[in-house]
Amino acid sequence: MGIHQLFAHNLRTGCLKFSSIAEACRVIGVNRQQFNKYLSGAMLPNARTLHRICATLNIEEWELFVPHDANYLATEKSVSELPSLLTPILSALSSNVSFKKLIATNKEASLRPGVYTCYFPLVGLIGSLVASTLQISFHQGLLTFTRHTRIASPSRKNQFLASGKHHGIILSNGTYDYLIGYNTVSPNNITFKCFPRDVTGGDGIQFGLAIIQGMSPLVACRVALKRIGTSPRIKREALMENSNLKFAKTESEKSLAQILHSVENCDSAILTLLDQNMLLFRTSPSSHTSN
Repeated sequence: MGIHQLFAHNLRTGCLKFSSIAEACRVIGVNRQQFNKYLSGAMLPNARTLHRICATLNIEEWELFVPHDANYLATEKSVSELPSLLTPILSALSSNVSFKKLIATNKEASLRPGVYTCYFPLVGLIGSLVASTLQISFHQGLLTFTRHTRIASPSRKNQFLASGKHHGIILSNGTYDYLIGYNTVSPNNITFKCFPRDVTGGDGIQFGLAIIQGMSPLVACRVALKRIGTSPRIKREALMENSNLKFAKTESEKSLAQILHSVENCDSAILTLLDQNMLLFRTSPSSHTSN
């Protein structure tokens, strides 16, 4: 399926939330004749029209250019759906633990609302940094997050080697903050991230552990979180910047990549959180200066 046909298919699916195509055109503010060309795959909209379409459908622009499960774009994902999305997690924790009891720990989290860059290592590719854009916000009294991950194809415009959109909640036991999310993009995996509270390295970066699934099978790895702002502009810029696979070039990036790729206690196959004092030393500006 070519990019025009894929866009047309996703647009038609997204419009299922309207009673008719005429209503979709009226809400989006686009001419029906022009919109029919988008729906048929005859042409793609310009940047301004694409922005209006995505704002109306409440999706990111890239989501119209990647394959999805049936009706994904026509289904609204809200905080009220989180209990059902996270049922497998709750069942694994304990059959006696209710969603409401877990949410009571939500208010204890130390992570603040805002836009973050979340860094992962790409397993098997030393020096690589996969950067995703994570937004933390309050919805209906709950501290929730949405994390966008996408790696653009180096040869095909508007196509991605991998993409994901995770919705989730943040819990805390007073010592660690836990981010538990559900990927609304195939393979619909559940991810888990854990950060020690109030432990930050250089540049305000927090390090933790994660269980993720991307282009490789399910893996446990180190993860880093850096708060970059709060404005919509910051989020848009981060989404664009984080679309490409990064390789460490600056001293700061090299230090970050070294920490994310480092594995201690290899003989026992245990991946542990780095020692706090060692973490602060390795990420402090003074540790990068030459003698």
